[in-house]
Amino acid sequence: MTVELAHRVMQEHIDCPVTVCAIKSQAKTLLVQHNRMSPANRVKFGY
Repeated sequence: MTVELAHRVMQEHIDCPVTVCAIKSQAKTLLVQHNRMSPANRVKFGY
């Protein structure tokens, strides 16, 4: 997955919880690894 695709996935899956949506989780991990996103201090469950 490219950084550009990861950004698009995050936008298209904005309503999906990262704990449930595998593709969003993968995109978030990639963006964090490339310093394009900073993870939250605590996990948000649900909406």
